[in-house]
Amino acid sequence: MFRFTNQALRIKFIFISFTSLLCLAVLLSISNNAHSQNKPSIPSIQELEELSKSAFERINQRRAEVGLPAFKFNKNLQASAAAHANYIVTNNSLGLEMHNETAGKDGFTGIIPSDRMKRAGYVTNGTAENIAMTNYPDGALSTDNLIAAPFHRQAEFSSYVEAGDAMRVQQASPGSMNNFDYVYVINFGNPGASDIQKNIIVYPAPNQKSAPIDWIVNEVPSPWPQMDGKRVGYPISIGVGPLVTLTVQSFSLIVVNGNGIPIEGKLVTSEGGKIMKNFAFWIPLNPLEFDTVYQARVIGTINGKAMDQKWQFTTLANVPLALTSSSTSLSAEPGSTVKVQISGGTNNEYKIDEIAQSWSSKGALNKKDVDFLKVAHPKPDTAVIYRGETPCSGDFSACTVRVSGSDSSGKKVSINLSVK
Repeated sequence: MFRFTNQALRIKFIFISFTSLLCLAVLLSISNNAHSQNKPSIPSIQELEELSKSAFERINQRRAEVGLPAFKFNKNLQASAAAHANYIVTNNSLGLEMHNETAGKDGFTGIIPSDRMKRAGYVTNGTAENIAMTNYPDGALSTDNLIAAPFHRQAEFSSYVEAGDAMRVQQASPGSMNNFDYVYVINFGNPGASDIQKNIIVYPAPNQKSAPIDWIVNEVPSPWPQMDGKRVGYPISIGVGPLVTLTVQSFSLIVVNGNGIPIEGKLVTSEGGKIMKNFAFWIPLNPLEFDTVYQARVIGTINGKAMDQKWQFTTLANVPLALTSSSTSLSAEPGSTVKVQISGGTNNEYKIDEIAQSWSSKGALNKKDVDFLKVAHPKPDTAVIYRGETPCSGDFSACTVRVSGSDSSGKKVSINLSVK
């Protein structure tokens, strides 16, 4: 299973020529590959290790928030995760094989995750593997994507005590935000038979503030095939340790101080047709409301004993979607930058996906010389606009760049920057 995030970028060039009284407007769209990262070279192993380190730190941060101990870093699990990440990018196999490998292919180290972990020297009573791919050099994003996806959340919030992870890159498809897709693999293990997860673990956590309101269904296998690619409410989950059995009879969500009517959604208790014996989740049909206190309630049994679990959480504040920039203009010096960030809104699926350059010109225009900007996308909420070599002077005048962004609701916001 894996979580995939890849968003297209549109860069538009607009020029208006004043060679006569008639104004002619021409719109030219080009591939992002020519205008994406300022540094398109392949990231080094050291850079990728820093990304996987930030992903590992994020998962332990999230585990602390739900009352779970941090994963201990294990070098053998890191080695097995790196081996599979290498196999994926070497064979471009994620969409076809996911967690499996085929003997005889380059980089083969084991058909299934447990085989690869044993080959790496890890002896365990239980293992698991999560894989995420994003188009951004952002390790923490990979972890947050995995936690948002319900089936993957099981391992992230599991009773495994050790983990090891690795990040690798492969060429992104044309039109992607960045030049590379970042493949993240994390392996989990437990060297003993102990069950550290004595308590019920729910998420969003009890009394959590600023809980997410929505999720785009894009997990494999899909928890809700009919809603694939669509926007729904943020998944709510309940889990117990592997040595106990959870049975869910009902899972409901209501607005505290509301009308008491349960919100419509989908209860999921099986994965790929197999019943999950210690995990269940519920997906609201529609995005949750901002600034709202919700109560979740799960009725069922744990090891045959009656359970009635209730908890409350509050969703994030309703802050208007906004774009802010580090400067109102790009200077004439080549290499100068302006950082643009998007914030507010749903705080999910941010896209700074349109960088429109426009200018006025007198006389003949050489289209090869009008590319005065380059763009990098280090994070979904951030774009860094770099000043190119082409000056905005002489025959050029009124050079501007319009930056547009959106969130998971589809709401858009734009700002204009002047170019010297």
